[in-house]
Amino acid sequence: MQARRETRHEMEAFLERLHGRSEQERKRLKAENKDYLGGERATDADFGPLHDEAAATPIRVKAVI
Repeated sequence: MQARRETRHEMEAFLERLHGRSEQERKRLKAENKDYLGGERATDADFGPLHDEAAATPIRVKAVI
């Protein structure tokens, strides 16, 4: 796999997602991201489901006829 470049925006978004994580989890995510950028991993760091997404309830929209 070829190494990939990360934009400043992508880096800032990644660091923002690390907030609120445990030290152990941050280390794992940073290592996964480093491997991904180095071409050693096919996918970027796995943050799992977002807390908001996991607890969100579906929104129903009434159709207007």
